[in-house]
Amino acid sequence: MLSPVSPRHSISYKNPPPMDHRRRLSATLLARLPVPPFYPPIQPYSQPYQPMAVASRRARRSQVVPFHYLAAEILALVFRHVREQGLLDIVAVRLVCRRFNEIATPIQYQTLVLTKRLLYYPSQERLMAAYANMHQYTNHVIASIDDQESCVQNHRAVARITENIKSLSSFTWRYSRSASSPCACPIGILFLQAPGGCGALRRETKVHIEGMSPRFIEQHQDALLYGIPTELLASFSTAYPHPPLQGGVNGLKHLLLRSRWMKTFQYHDRGQGTSFDLSGTDRLPSFEELRLECYNWVHSREDVARHWDLSRIRSLQLIDMPVLKALRSLNPRDLWGLRTLTLRDSGISDGREELSRLLDTIVRSHVAGLERLELTVETKLFGTDALLSHARTLRHLSLRDFVGFSDDTRRCPTLWVGDLERLASELVELRTLELDMDIARTDPPLFLRALCMFPKLHTLTIHVHTVVHPFEELPPQVDKDREAALQLFSFLTSERAKAMAAADGAGEPPSWRRVTVNVGGWKPVMVRRLSRSWKAQNRRGVFAERCFVMQRRQGASSLLLEPYEVSEVACEELGRSHLNTPSGPNVNDELGRIAQRMGQAEDIDEAPEFSYSEFTEAVLEYIHRGTVPPGNVFASRAADFGDGSW
Repeated sequence: MLSPVSPRHSISYKNPPPMDHRRRLSATLLARLPVPPFYPPIQPYSQPYQPMAVASRRARRSQVVPFHYLAAEILALVFRHVREQGLLDIVAVRLVCRRFNEIATPIQYQTLVLTKRLLYYPSQERLMAAYANMHQYTNHVIASIDDQESCVQNHRAVARITENIKSLSSFTWRYSRSASSPCACPIGILFLQAPGGCGALRRETKVHIEGMSPRFIEQHQDALLYGIPTELLASFSTAYPHPPLQGGVNGLKHLLLRSRWMKTFQYHDRGQGTSFDLSGTDRLPSFEELRLECYNWVHSREDVARHWDLSRIRSLQLIDMPVLKALRSLNPRDLWGLRTLTLRDSGISDGREELSRLLDTIVRSHVAGLERLELTVETKLFGTDALLSHARTLRHLSLRDFVGFSDDTRRCPTLWVGDLERLASELVELRTLELDMDIARTDPPLFLRALCMFPKLHTLTIHVHTVVHPFEELPPQVDKDREAALQLFSFLTSERAKAMAAADGAGEPPSWRRVTVNVGGWKPVMVRRLSRSWKAQNRRGVFAERCFVMQRRQGASSLLLEPYEVSEVACEELGRSHLNTPSGPNVNDELGRIAQRMGQAEDIDEAPEFSYSEFTEAVLEYIHRGTVPPGNVFASRAADFGDGSW
């Protein structure tokens, strides 16, 4: 017997009714909004017909408020989200109706990015309406156009637009890192005047400078100190110097000393790095966000107390530098208000065990509530229970081991599955996670299944070893690392789908947004393995360092059969052209020939791999024809020579 209430049929969009321009744009906007369905899916009725329930559902349907009838405050929140997705989207919103245009116009012009096309538009009169909106609604200006031939012309073009802005809250000047002729005149010398001057800046304006070369600061120290309004400077970040700095950074130090209200400072360097020479009454600003990369920390505890002010620090990032020495000199009380803590040791210190124990103590007892934590430690010495004190605040976690995956012969310590399951049950606010997974130290299915138990985790990065052996020869069509990554992606998506189905809508975990598999210690900029066997593999197109990314397709729904796409990320290889130049002799080939003449190997390709110290030892022995020297080069064949002579 058929039920008197038939199920609701889906609407077919094969032949939709014609819509005018306004309705079409409105429908497009509504389709992009992540609005949950108003009604749950219809299930077959197992109870008798209930007229009261049907009437109640009809009443709820009649109470649905059209989107364009929402309050202006709610529409503004929606339009800000649309603006974050792209400028063209907010422009389309303005075309829907007059009310949408009135609400979306201030949102579109609130942040103004000065491009070359805007500054040097051939017909300025065509942009009069846009200029009027800029002067009326713009609060934040970002300028990055220093790759023009004339930097003076750049400043005048920027001044022409910014000087009439009524309320300029922040001004950001981004120096181009790849410009062939970077801007040579200091920012502010033409239009950035002191508070109360004729420029666009006011006392409430915050100036941000990004990507300025430290070498450029040293060369133009006097002009920069005169031109930059240091009393308004809120943040400053340097570019990576090329080549690395050899001298001091005296000009940068004077700039910081004069910027008393600076809150954010980011210093980037390469190699060993340099440091500030602080003395006397020098006192750096009270930083809230501090990032030091390749900084040579030479400051004692007394120097920090005299010249540094970290009492208001909220974000501390120490990258590729002596972290242990820096932490020893800091006052633990200053770390209580931290929200972001990133510590990556340079790797050349011998105090890794002490550093791991110190980090365990800091995270456990000296910080109130972290939101982002990125550490490289010895896993066995850093207790995962130290993270539980930040269970209600921690959103981003990266926990790596010093061993890593750059050496195929070393096993990387991995978290126990039990510890990972406990973290999954306690870290209820975690969104992103980065961990090591050595399949020789854990059960991969159990490990991955535990990762799927985090209730709000949507971005995951896993570091693994390559499954390719350096001496095996693979057919061109076989890609073992990619196949392993695809299996891992498939397992994670299926387990997350099971977790979502088991939750049945009650606190279910989100679907994956992005999953990254880092193979063999891959880095965006790196030097690949230098062993002879891996060089031979590289010549065949086989690499140990790979990076695979699975991410959700743009605008894809989880109901699609393939909502994800998988790609491989390329890297910039350093020194590859130098290593492959045929002009000089190949050290490994020479070693192979020497070993073959000495009876070490029958074939050059089977010759053992030597280090440079062993190479020197072998060459000296071969030249002098004397007694076999001590060492591990000929240790296996020393007995064959009897008395040690040739």
